[in-house]
Amino acid sequence: VGIIGVFVALDLFLFYVFWEVMLVPMYFIIGVWGGERRVYAAIKFFLYTAVGS
Repeated sequence: VGIIGVFVALDLFLFYVFWEVMLVPMYFIIGVWGGERRVYAAIKFFLYTAVGS
């Protein structure tokens, strides 16, 4: 749903909302199926995206 919303958003606010929605599953994908340092990578991903937005 998040990626579809990013492409069909008609204004910047909706684009931002759907972009953030899209990042939630990416966090879990990194945390579950990442390499041996997946927890560290997931936390780092979360911090970078939270600070960036």
